[in-house]
Amino acid sequence: IGISTPLMVDDRFVAVINVVIDLARLSQFLSSIEVGKSGTVVVLDRIGNVMASPDPGAIERQQNGEMPNLPSLGRNNGRLRTVGEYLGRGSMNLSALSETRQVEFTSSEDGRDYFLTFAPLSFDDWVVATVIPASDFLATIQRNAKLLLAVLGLLTLVIASLAILAANKLIGAPLLRIV
Repeated sequence: IGISTPLMVDDRFVAVINVVIDLARLSQFLSSIEVGKSGTVVVLDRIGNVMASPDPGAIERQQNGEMPNLPSLGRNNGRLRTVGEYLGRGSMNLSALSETRQVEFTSSEDGRDYFLTFAPLSFDDWVVATVIPASDFLATIQRNAKLLLAVLGLLTLVIASLAILAANKLIGAPLLRIV
């Protein structure tokens, strides 16, 4: 994709600046980015076509001169399928997106929760979408909560045992001496 703009100096036309972006190369770059533990990032145009994606199928199709779309890439990539499912529900209109939007979404495909972020780019009206499974963030919190519960349970047993021993020594022993 190429974008051109005139270069003006002191209100005089000086030159034309042209920037060419190789979408296959951009997709290869995206494949090197780690988004959470198992999330992904995709660049979309305002009508939902995939401009760049780390999915190997997208890179191969772009090298063959084809423009991949979310439904075709989503068949082999669950994260892209989640983005397509969310957009397919009509919950967001990409063409009207003017600021970054973050949503939590439960996929009907796998029943898992995901965090989705859509951020508009000023470049050629593109949108960067990220999808991260909620478990990537919440797994540590859930593990810590279980550990805290186990420690509190153990602490409760220790305190209860000490209370029983103290009650036996302070109350039970004197009562046995009376009888």
